[in-house]
Amino acid sequence: MRESSPSTGECIQVVVRCRPFSDKEKRENRKGIVNIKIPDRQITIQNEEENQQTISNDKSFTFDAVYDELTQQQLFYEESCFSLVENVLEGFNATIFAYGNTY
Repeated sequence: MRESSPSTGECIQVVVRCRPFSDKEKRENRKGIVNIKIPDRQITIQNEEENQQTISNDKSFTFDAVYDELTQQQLFYEESCFSLVENVLEGFNATIFAYGNTY
C-alpha cells in the first residue's frame, strides 16, 4: 500500500474493509455476493438474480485499498491508518472516517 502523507499531494483515500457474516446471516444460510480482490484493490458485487444464460450484471469498484473479512485489525491499522496518525503527530491535519456495520 502506498504511503499517505502531505508530500504526496493526495487528500482523500477510500479504503474498504468487508466484515464476515454475522451469526444471524450464517443461521439463515446467506450467500456471499461480494468478491474481494485485494491485489487489484477491487470489490465486485455479484447479481444474485443472474443465471447462467444471462449477461453478467456484476458491478466492480476500485479503491485505494480493500480488505476482506479475514484481515487482522493490526494489519489494517498499519497499512491504512498508521501514516495518518504519524502525520497528525507531525502537525498535519488528518481524518479517519469509519462507517458501516461492525462484526
